[in-house]
This record gives sequence, C-alpha cells and structure tokens, in this order.
Amino acid sequence: MDRTYLDKGLLLPPTRIGARGVLVIGLIVAAACLTGCATMKKNHQRDVDFAQFSRWLPGTYDNTAQVKADLQKGVRHPHDTVELAVIPTESIEVGADSFYLQETAADNSLRVLSQRVVVFKETEKGFVEMIYSLNEPMRWRDGPHEPDMFEGLTTRDLKVANGCELIWNRVQTDTDKHAKKLTKEEAKKADETARYEGKNDRKRCQMTSHAVMGLVEVELRGELSSKELALAELQYDSDGHLLQGSSDEPFYRFHKIR
Repeated sequence: MDRTYLDKGLLLPPTRIGARGVLVIGLIVAAACLTGCATMKKNHQRDVDFAQFSRWLPGTYDNTAQVKADLQKGVRHPHDTVELAVIPTESIEVGADSFYLQETAADNSLRVLSQRVVVFKETEKGFVEMIYSLNEPMRWRDGPHEPDMFEGLTTRDLKVANGCELIWNRVQTDTDKHAKKLTKEEAKKADETARYEGKNDRKRCQMTSHAVMGLVEVELRGELSSKELALAELQYDSDGHLLQGSSDEPFYRFHKIR
C-alpha cells in the first residue's frame, strides 16, 4: 500500500513524481551545482592572482632603460630618471596588504620626489587600491633602508585620497579565454607572463594642483608584471584639458633591479 502523510490531522494522498518531474529537478540541481562550482573556481583564481600580485609588487625599481630610449628617439620631453622603492609595511593596524612607495631621483637618493602608502583589498570587481598620503612624510623617508619602522605605522599617520582608488585585474590572454587544460610547463609560462592593469575613475578623483592653484581631475593608471611596474598620473582642468603628464607616453616604466 502506498504511504500517506498527515497534514493537520488529515490524510493526504501520496505524491507521485513522474519521469518529467525527476528530469526537471535533476536539471535544477545540476544548474545550481554548475553555478556554485563556477563561482568557487572564479574565487579561487582571484585568490591565486591576488597572492601573485602581492608577491610581485615589492622591490626596488628604476626607469633608466626608458630614459635611455627617450634620448635615443630624441623625445622632446624625456622622462625624469627615477628610482622607486615598494616596501611591505607589515603593519598590523594598517593591514597585511599595505605598501609604502617612495620615489627618489635616481642620481640623488636624498631628493625624495613622492611618498605614499597604498592598501589593497580583494573584491569581486578586482583588487581595490586605496591611496594614502602621510601626515609626517619626513618621519618615513629612511624607510627604504629601515623597513622595520613601518611596523609602527597606524591609521592616524595616514590621510586617504577619497575617490581616487584604482581597481586592478589580471589581463585576460588568449589562453585564459579558451580555458584549455594546460600542462605544468604551460601553466608556469602563463604565470610568468601574466600582467595586471589598474585604473581609477578620474571624474571622482580630485586633488589640489599648484599649476592652476585649485582642484584638478586626476587619472591614475598602473601596469604590473613579474619584473616591471608602470605608473601614470595625468591631471586635467575642468574643461578636460591635459595639464600635467604626457598623452603620448603617460607611464613611468620601471624595471625591477632588486
């Protein structure tokens, strides 16, 4: 005899699920599994990419090769020769994925050109880079030679550049798009040639400029590979005219030297 069920004291007739119903339920379950698996795979790949990005970023860079190329090509306004240090802060309060960046003249390490702290956060949109200025920049100038000092860095030492955050993502290649199964050698080569790009929304990023004695829109862009880091900053007036930076080659292209 078929089984019956009680509902509020009443006997209910048994429910039969036909072959079509079983098929529909199976398809729904399969679709849910596929969606969940795809999401897990995407999240895992983002974790792997973020670990690689964070491992590649620190180091000491210079752009001497770029400057030499500028001079050989007879560029009217060649890039300045700059050395860039990128140092993990190891600050518990500021965050594990925070870095101190300091630019100096390549021929004079005492001439500091810029200082800032950047903090990265992994999100579904990509790696969000928040930019901070230092309230007491002179205090941290010896950081490239004494990196342990950044362990004492706190949020009170920083001032955020609101609206200027960059979003970084791994650049999709033909290999990524076809998503074929790679051999170990192919996967290793793909990782070594990976590249990341970041950019901000210049309409949301405004900073004070001495060029116009007021606020300007600032476009920030970046590129990162295993041995190279490129950074660009372009400033525009309210009419969209370029005030600072080169439209021909906006990037300072740094090569990792150690």
